Amino acid sequence: EDWPTLYPGLGGEGLTFNADFEGGNLRRVRRDKSGALEILLSGDTNRSSYCQWFFFEVTVSEPISLRFRIVSLSKPAPTFLEGQRVVACGPREKAWRRAGHDYAYFPNRYGMDGKNRRYTLAFSLSLEVGTTRLAHFYPYLY
Repeated sequence: EDWPTLYPGLGGEGLTFNADFEGGNLRRVRRDKSGALEILLSGDTNRSSYCQWFFFEVTVSEPISLRFRIVSLSKPAPTFLEGQRVVACGPREKAWRRAGHDYAYFPNRYGMDGKNRRYTLAFSLSLEVGTTRLAHFYPYLY
């Protein structure tokens, strides 16, 4: 499969990703043929096979609706199955808000260390021009 890698790197197709800030968590972003983003997160510090949280930003050059698929989550029954939604803080917003629609959470074909099953959190989100931060839950920063 020849999917363009948007992160790490300079991005492409009007999209740039970043997680180089306190609490940031992003390992790789690829865009598949349908235009959906496949996102791989880094594992937790000292527990590299465990991963359930995320915090990153995406910058867009024009308004766009994107399908996000975070593919490296480790919990089989997270609160996303009970209605939790990601939080976002857009370019002109001062406060975090719940965001996204068309949510799904399901097992996928990936594994960590060749054994641990991974799960995908998929959702769609419309983004304005500029930088939007996305997180698993309201970030707590020092």
